[in-house]
Amino acid sequence: MKAVLLKSIGKKDLEKTFGYSATAGILACFVFALVLEDLVAAIAFGFAFFATAFMAQLFLPLLREKQRAELIERDLPFALMSVSIDLDLNIAFEKCILNAAKGNSEIAKEFRRIFSDIREKGQSTQQAMLAFSQRTKSTAVKRAVLQLNGFYEQGSGSNEKERGSSEAVRRLALELLAKQRSESKAFSGKLVVFSLIFIAFSAIVPALFQSFAIVGSIVLAMELTPMQILVAVTIGFPLLDLMVLFFIRAKTPACLRG
Repeated sequence: MKAVLLKSIGKKDLEKTFGYSATAGILACFVFALVLEDLVAAIAFGFAFFATAFMAQLFLPLLREKQRAELIERDLPFALMSVSIDLDLNIAFEKCILNAAKGNSEIAKEFRRIFSDIREKGQSTQQAMLAFSQRTKSTAVKRAVLQLNGFYEQGSGSNEKERGSSEAVRRLALELLAKQRSESKAFSGKLVVFSLIFIAFSAIVPALFQSFAIVGSIVLAMELTPMQILVAVTIGFPLLDLMVLFFIRAKTPACLRG
């Protein structure tokens, strides 16, 4: 895991990441010291902010790679259907790849890169397809590459073999579409719960906090300063709402994202 993180962020950028995180932690410590008027608590919050910022910068490249793989998987079935139709029409394999490369989607960009590797860099079709599989880190892409490479290797065989291979590509595309539909249905059931959670954190919890702050200051003699209440209402709860929204977006299947 350590090697993957170092590779994703780069060893030269590790010191820069540490510096940015330390600066953010010191600033957070200063702000919390002014708000809380408690040096020990401010140092604790500053250290927590530093650790959060440092880990976020380490894992951000991995998250971006994962999101890109999800976008490729989202459009992969349609690209495979396009390729299988062209294969049935006896169009040359490289021309099939070029036809699937039309558009601005991530999968189209990858097919353009495959075509460029074959034509401009002189790589074999199998090598270019395998390179696509290795840089995407997706099981669905690996299966698609195996099917396409299998068709390319059998392309010089009988028409029956060619039809069988193109049919296998089409079946894989339909299987991936069925999986996306299943994920969409499962998320629809969870969306009601996510909506209730967001309503609770965006409306109910802030209202309860403000009521508790008013009653507590009168009945329980709690020592909440106006600045602390202001920071909680204007900064703390909106950040909490953003965290809930990011969580919901992370749980949303790529096929349902805009």
